[in-house]
Amino acid sequence: MRKIKLLTASIIISLFAALSPVKSYALIGCGASPATMLRIFTESITTLYNVFPISLGGVTINPFGNLPNFESCGSSPVCVCMLGTPPIPHPGLTASLWMPTAVIETVKTPFCFPSLGFSIPGVSAYLGSANNASHKPRSGGEVKQPQNTSDEVHYIEYPLFLPLNLLTSVTSGNMGQVLGSLGNIGYISEIDPTWKNDMLSSVLDPESILFANPIAQLSCMADSATSAVGEPLDPMFWCMGAYGSTYPVAQQLNSFGNVQGSAGLAARTLFHLSRMLKLWSTESCAGICEPIPMPIWIKSEFSYFPVYPGMYPLRIPVGQTGLIWDHAINMAIPTQSDNFDWFMYQHWTFCFL
Repeated sequence: MRKIKLLTASIIISLFAALSPVKSYALIGCGASPATMLRIFTESITTLYNVFPISLGGVTINPFGNLPNFESCGSSPVCVCMLGTPPIPHPGLTASLWMPTAVIETVKTPFCFPSLGFSIPGVSAYLGSANNASHKPRSGGEVKQPQNTSDEVHYIEYPLFLPLNLLTSVTSGNMGQVLGSLGNIGYISEIDPTWKNDMLSSVLDPESILFANPIAQLSCMADSATSAVGEPLDPMFWCMGAYGSTYPVAQQLNSFGNVQGSAGLAARTLFHLSRMLKLWSTESCAGICEPIPMPIWIKSEFSYFPVYPGMYPLRIPVGQTGLIWDHAINMAIPTQSDNFDWFMYQHWTFCFL
């Protein structure tokens, strides 16, 4: 009789395990390993041409004409910064470039860090949102229908110029303090309750109530059109071009395909970190000597491109439709599909002393 009870209990447990979403999460997997870390680091180095166009003293070097570029600080070739104690004027040349600053990970598997090469054992394989159980890997280029994307996000500081000791000793401002250190985890959504709940997110973003209406959303069509040609509209901060609405700043996003949905969540992360004053403005004339706070993001300061699981080698502006760049980005591999890494660049205008 006891054996029968044990057998019955084991059958019931097996059935629950088979029907539970946990099995689906395990099948999705993480795929993070030293190999993924090395691959992402290698790709970040081999794509450093994305720093162009570079300007110095009014002279622009732009060997790659198809990379997006935005200038908001006029054309004055000379700048002056007040440095030291007491402040002493230091003249220099106005310079600008696209600075590699971070990796943004959008992952179906919580606590999965492909760019750092590890996951948290016993957590990454079994935890996840309700959407993970039914998600289907999608590759770019196929016919897509609107779907709900729900990912966790990580912001990993990745300032390549700091380890290479470039620019930091000859520019104004405390660049190292703003950029951080290579490999530092600047943000993880798994421990942020506002990322999980639309109502809680409105605490940080109370203005979201003003843009939760059809008229405000309809206006985003203009931002989507200009983003397609590389020029997002900064005044329309509530829009993310083809990715939809910036609000609510949470993990749920309705998008055409997982690749474009992931790009939208990466963009939302930029807005979220700007609101928390984690990201500062480095493009305006006011910030030419020192970065300044940016509680409302300036979309044109940022561009990014996917490096994992597939790579698109050129920077794309925030909001640009995936029809242009998302082909073959998402590999249909159980341990890699729908876990994305985006390499982020921020435009810097500074005084070259």
